[in-house]
Amino acid sequence: MKAVIPVAGHGRRLRPHTLVRPKVLLPLAGKPILGYIIEKLLADGIDELIFIVGHLREQIEDYVRHSFSVKSHFIHQEEKLGLAHAVFLAREAIQPQEPFVIVLGDTIYDVDLRSIFKSEFSALGIKEVQDPRRFGVAVLDEFGFVKKVVEKPERLISRLALVGIYFIRRAERLFDALQQVMEKQIMLNEEYQLADGLQLMIENGEQIIVFNVEGWYDCGEKKTLLETHRTILEKNPPRAQGEFLHSSIIEPVYIHPQARVAYSVIGPYVSIDKHCRIHNAVIRDTIIDHNTEVQNIVLSHSIIGHHVRLCGTAQNINVSDHSEIENIR
Repeated sequence: MKAVIPVAGHGRRLRPHTLVRPKVLLPLAGKPILGYIIEKLLADGIDELIFIVGHLREQIEDYVRHSFSVKSHFIHQEEKLGLAHAVFLAREAIQPQEPFVIVLGDTIYDVDLRSIFKSEFSALGIKEVQDPRRFGVAVLDEFGFVKKVVEKPERLISRLALVGIYFIRRAERLFDALQQVMEKQIMLNEEYQLADGLQLMIENGEQIIVFNVEGWYDCGEKKTLLETHRTILEKNPPRAQGEFLHSSIIEPVYIHPQARVAYSVIGPYVSIDKHCRIHNAVIRDTIIDHNTEVQNIVLSHSIIGHHVRLCGTAQNINVSDHSEIENIR
């Protein structure tokens, strides 16, 4: 079974970090977002990965090739024309009659897909949400089949949000529909939407079902990234390692064995990567990437890149790589 993973976006909502690193390689508890997705797909029986790459694509290719021994393809999306266009590019690596799954590159999920792959129908992962306006949504008929798929509806037509997992029973049916979307110039915000392709499939007679995904963790912006970070630490609490001197550790936290912490209070919900030096600090609900120095500071709800030097009294920081912030009195 093949999986298509679109990872070509610029990740504008996570700037400044995504100016120098793809969103899918931002760290969560010592592992990039993409690492969690690939590990879960492999556990669910996927044996071939198709990445649609663009922004900073070399970093993604290097990470996948050095971290996983799985057959992988990297297809460059030169023009950013939307998710439908990105998925359509994968047609060169998938046979017309093949089933495949699409998983968005900024969505960590916790659901067993193996039973879904046995379905005779295409299937969409959904979760009920209170405000579905920023998602695609599915509307069901009385038999439980999808009768309508709408991207970012302006009025409430369904609370069943699409979570970014799409199982397609026969590849050619989706690719034919996506080709129609692009030929007819069906666009939203100057992008081709996957929801419009799915809707054309339904209008052409495709029967599509849904499956619930309660474990759905969005990583698309700072707030949701920190929420997902907290969930990961709670569900799989790692053992805090590293060198500690006169410090208090409040679980759950992740501290790399090659990090040094002195005269500090760390946690809860903190990740500190390798070669970090933390001195005289109080830190909670924060992600700190590798080779970063933090001292004389109270930090909360923050994301700190790598090779950063942070000194002072700031309390809520969102600073990217190779930066220096120092409070001078």
